[in-house]
Amino acid sequence: MTKLLKLSAAALLAASLAACAQSTAQNLDPPPAKRVDAKTNLEAGRR
Repeated sequence: MTKLLKLSAAALLAASLAACAQSTAQNLDPPPAKRVDAKTNLEAGRR
């Protein structure tokens, strides 16, 4: 009985490690800056 318990615990641990290894990394890049159109440039007085 203890062999079965140890085997099932090892299988559960291996399955959880495999599930964590397959997750993708988070994208930490900032979003691209918004482009300002000509009307906004004229209203804001920027060049």
